[in-house]
Amino acid sequence: MARKSLSEWEVTRLLAANDVDESEYELFLNRYRANRYVDDYDLAETLVESLNRRKGYGRSQIRNELTTRHIQPEIIAAALEALNDDDELQRAIGLAEKRAPSLARLDAATAERRLTSFLMRKGYSSATIRVAVTTALSPQPRKVRFR
Repeated sequence: MARKSLSEWEVTRLLAANDVDESEYELFLNRYRANRYVDDYDLAETLVESLNRRKGYGRSQIRNELTTRHIQPEIIAAALEALNDDDELQRAIGLAEKRAPSLARLDAATAERRLTSFLMRKGYSSATIRVAVTTALSPQPRKVRFR
C-alpha cells in the first residue's frame, strides 16, 4: 500500500491473499480509512486526473478503468464530473492531430476509420470523435517555406 493506492475492494483481496479471516476485514478497513491509507473518493479523483492527462483517456475508458478496480458507481460519477467537456474535446483534437500525419498516405475513408477507431479505444464520445476527426483530417493551408 505504500507504493500504490488501492481501492477498498483491492485491500480486501490483498487481505484474503494473506489468509486474513473475513471477519477481520472491516477492522482492517476501518483502521486504513482512519489513517487515510484507503479512500475510494481520493483514488477515483486521482485516477480520473492522471488517466485523462497522462494517457489521454476519455470518460468511457476512465469509467472502465475505475470499474475494474471495483470503485462504486456513485463515486465514479462524482469523480467524472470534474472533467470539463471543452477540455476533453481539446484533448481529443490534440490526440487526433498528433496521429493524423501517420495516416496521410492512406485514402480519406481509411484514415478517418482508423482515427475514429483510435479515439474510440481511448474512450471518447461519438460527438467528440466526430469533431476531432474532422478537425484533424481537414486540409491545412500550406505554409510557404523559403530555402
